[in-house]
Amino acid sequence: MKAFYVFIWLLLFSSPLIFAQFEEEEETEEPIQRITISLSEMVRIVRSGDEEIFLQDLVIVPSPEDEQFLVDKIFFKVYEIPSPSDKPLSLYFYNCTIDFGVSNAISFRNWQFNRLNIIGLQTKTPLTFEECSQTGVYPVRLENCTFGQALRFTGQERRLQQLRLEKCTFNNQLVISQYLDEFRMINCRFEADTGWFTTLGQEQTYYQLDISNMQLGSLDFHRIVFDRKLPDNVYSINLRGAVIGKVLMQFITAHTLNLTDATIEKSLLADSLDIAAFVAVQNFDFPAENTNLPWYNLAGEKLCVFVSEGTDKELPYQPKTSELVARTLFFNELMACYKKINDMYETRGDKISANASYIEIKDLQTRQQKQLYEATGEPNYFIVYHLNMMARYLSDYATNPARSILVIQWIILLFAFLYMLTYSEWDGIHFRYFERQYEILTEYFTSDKSLKELYCRNQEEQKEHYESMRAAYLNRKEGLPAAIRIMGTPLYGAWKFRHRLTLWIYDRVEFLHGRWEQLPARRKVMMGMAIGLLLVFYLFFVLVVKFVNSYLLSTNILVSLGFGKTPEQVIPLYISIIQGVLGWFVLTIFSITLLSQMLQNV
Repeated sequence: MKAFYVFIWLLLFSSPLIFAQFEEEEETEEPIQRITISLSEMVRIVRSGDEEIFLQDLVIVPSPEDEQFLVDKIFFKVYEIPSPSDKPLSLYFYNCTIDFGVSNAISFRNWQFNRLNIIGLQTKTPLTFEECSQTGVYPVRLENCTFGQALRFTGQERRLQQLRLEKCTFNNQLVISQYLDEFRMINCRFEADTGWFTTLGQEQTYYQLDISNMQLGSLDFHRIVFDRKLPDNVYSINLRGAVIGKVLMQFITAHTLNLTDATIEKSLLADSLDIAAFVAVQNFDFPAENTNLPWYNLAGEKLCVFVSEGTDKELPYQPKTSELVARTLFFNELMACYKKINDMYETRGDKISANASYIEIKDLQTRQQKQLYEATGEPNYFIVYHLNMMARYLSDYATNPARSILVIQWIILLFAFLYMLTYSEWDGIHFRYFERQYEILTEYFTSDKSLKELYCRNQEEQKEHYESMRAAYLNRKEGLPAAIRIMGTPLYGAWKFRHRLTLWIYDRVEFLHGRWEQLPARRKVMMGMAIGLLLVFYLFFVLVVKFVNSYLLSTNILVSLGFGKTPEQVIPLYISIIQGVLGWFVLTIFSITLLSQMLQNV
């Protein structure tokens, strides 16, 4: 009973804390209350404020009073917001929403900012900053914003100093039509509103990010992702005609990149560019000494030049078919762009990129040779085309000696396999050899002869030769100098030692001790399994010996260019001649490739 009262007392004592905790959790989960105001009210807040104006947790919607800001642009109307004062101001947008619909654009005109921070803005309305300017050292910052419609920075008379966009999402277009000292984008996404883009005319090209014909002091793009599922006339990045001092681009995923007529004045550093379709580079100028753009960012025949075809739509020219290769004017222009980039790699000493870009150039030229042969039927084009194909396969057009070595090894292995199927005097392994070994093996199992006796029988001729040499020369006391007799003693001793060692080994490995038919059934089973394993090992050993001999023979014929007498007859003789000619050709290409790379390094 006493424990029950203690429990009730603890429950009553702790209940205020529990209720306070629940109230605190409810307060933290309570959504932020946003205030809905009109554009006119926003302007009054700005005009009535000090030099620093904070607009936070607002939803800005149109009202009849806002019609005072409407300006007729003939084809459309814009809510044009003039500057509230002649002095620079600091404006801060935090967690606001602008909802004027898709067709009602808002333009901030002639504003002077000491600071402009736009954080967490959500808008489905086209937004323009027109003829705006900056004072001080603080950049215009847009962070964690979502723009459902186009965002534009335009101006001809005024210039923005620094524009920084971070963690923003663009569903439409970002257009920069104003000179900037510094433009930086970090961790931004361009998710195309395909429904809106499809409503545009198909006779013109549109870009998700357009910075064409502008002058920028520096451009810094880092981790930007562009939507790749786009209509045919919508591209990703447009830097056409832009003049930029310094460019730094890293980790860019995009569909297209237009560098036509662009000029980089001081330095270009770019890496981890994942461009899916093409990179337009006609008349693209860059400082060769200060350009660091590894070729793997551009590889895959992505370079192109634009063709207008009588419309405003930009069509990329990439010679991937015979019909496109036949357009000589555009083909030569594209080759000039390739050559310019390849020369840049040579200037910087980037041999990996220089060789890789050269290979792609030669691939396109080889494709041109094929097209010329198909069009004219000239044997010269046919021969050059196939020689280029061989040079591509054997050495990557004399840029990769390691590839030549690998090809040589494959040729040696291929012909070694062919020689394994034929008879060679080098090893003497042929059908008659296996037949003789089989006869010895059957005689061992069907007679009482031991391994030692069979070996001695096969060595009779050799034994007689050495014994006769001993009797005729080594034991001869007269007629020969002592030095000659002493010289022959090690020869005879070496044979004698080997002969006795072999006899000793055969004596120890003797396992039958009689005829096979005399063995009991259990011993036959055990002996049969052991003999089977030995035969497998023996065949494996014979194949290894055959392969080694064939490989050495193949290497000898390829390296010696097939000249001289080869240990092959009949069909293998003609195989060796073919290998010799092929080896001459491959080794020549390897030598040229190696010398070319060595001279380039010099």
